[in-house]
Amino acid sequence: MDPSVGLVGIYTDNVNLESSSLAEDDFVHRVTPAISVSGIGSRMALDLDYRLQSTSYTNDEYRRDSIFHRLRSVAEAELVKKWLFVDANASLTQENVDPGGQTTLNNFSVTNNRVNVSTVGVSPYVRYSFNRTLSSEARYSRNWISSDDVRWPSSSYEKISINVMTKPGASLLGGKLEYVAGRSDTTGRNSSESRMLRLNSWYPISYSLQLLVDIGSEQNEFGSEVTARYIKIERTFWFVGLSWRPGANTLLEGKYGERFFGKTYSMLFSGNIQKMKINVNYAEDISTVSQLQLDVINNGQNNILSSGMSRQRNGNFVYQRLTADIEVPIGRNYVTIRGFSDTRDFQVTNNIEQSSGGTVMLRRALSRRSDMTLLVSKKHQELGVGAGMQENEILTRKVQLKTALSRRLSSTYAYWDVDSLSTINDNAYKQKNVSIRLSLAF
Repeated sequence: MDPSVGLVGIYTDNVNLESSSLAEDDFVHRVTPAISVSGIGSRMALDLDYRLQSTSYTNDEYRRDSIFHRLRSVAEAELVKKWLFVDANASLTQENVDPGGQTTLNNFSVTNNRVNVSTVGVSPYVRYSFNRTLSSEARYSRNWISSDDVRWPSSSYEKISINVMTKPGASLLGGKLEYVAGRSDTTGRNSSESRMLRLNSWYPISYSLQLLVDIGSEQNEFGSEVTARYIKIERTFWFVGLSWRPGANTLLEGKYGERFFGKTYSMLFSGNIQKMKINVNYAEDISTVSQLQLDVINNGQNNILSSGMSRQRNGNFVYQRLTADIEVPIGRNYVTIRGFSDTRDFQVTNNIEQSSGGTVMLRRALSRRSDMTLLVSKKHQELGVGAGMQENEILTRKVQLKTALSRRLSSTYAYWDVDSLSTINDNAYKQKNVSIRLSLAF
């Protein structure tokens, strides 16, 4: 158990995220008690991080002091040894309702475009080995998402998956037979059901090269209570590809195939080139906003305030997503470059959302106790609304200096500015911020 407390003072020249003529400056005080618990036992593992953000404003004539709760917790337990297991997770975050509104990257700015969102998930499953060659797993998952605002409707997602697969190295020809059925429902808006039976197989061509073949059938049903439109699709699908692993830390994999939405392909590269770490991933699949939000939270990110995913349509969509990460050490400097491109083609409402952006971060160790970070981040989004496309863009620049004053006490000094422009709601603002933070670990 690691308790801590943070004391932060923030000066901002635009606390209410308005245009220059309406911007108000303020000095914001924040106290953040936090607790982190992480441990692994013989039959249980827990990872929990909770933070309370108590925020007050020097000029409180038009705004009230606020308290925000931030939680991310993941637990795993072995209920019956080597047979019955259960995973559970829960989170509390703050999200932007409308990506075209006053999009904020923090909780001290005053906006009515932010809501509190909670998620809860549970997933019991059974594992069984038939022999030295075959293993199996049957899993049921159920997740709930809710908020304190009617603009962010409650939703749920449940999935059943059953698979039988060959164990690694057990045979020359490997394979996995899997059945997956899922249902997603957003109160008063959209629902979907899906069923898929697929066989993934791989065959070694050489020591480092494998042939990949996937075949199967799927059924998808998409419905919208808003448009009273329903779609049912039944198709077979196939993929062929290659997987190349020339070294322990390098993997290149590519697949090409066909699904109900047309020709499709995927690509994955992960490896080290000299001192650079590179990860590139491209995928096409069917999903929902709720599923993507759960993926972000379950992957360890405590909020998606800057995700730009629209909840206004919140239906089923085919997405095409490219992500790339490059990490390069240069002397005492550490450079990280991240980029993404994301297209979401909604199946029922016929809307399209496109997002792209990137981050460049330079981190330099000044001494054993201090380091400096420079960051530039930009995100651009296009939404298909009515007859035309409208745009939303946000640019962030940040300089940060962190110093360890003692083993338990550290200080952080930061300056950052934000430029936000949206033609969706004719909303544009600029914001400059300076902060001083003291963090004490007990």
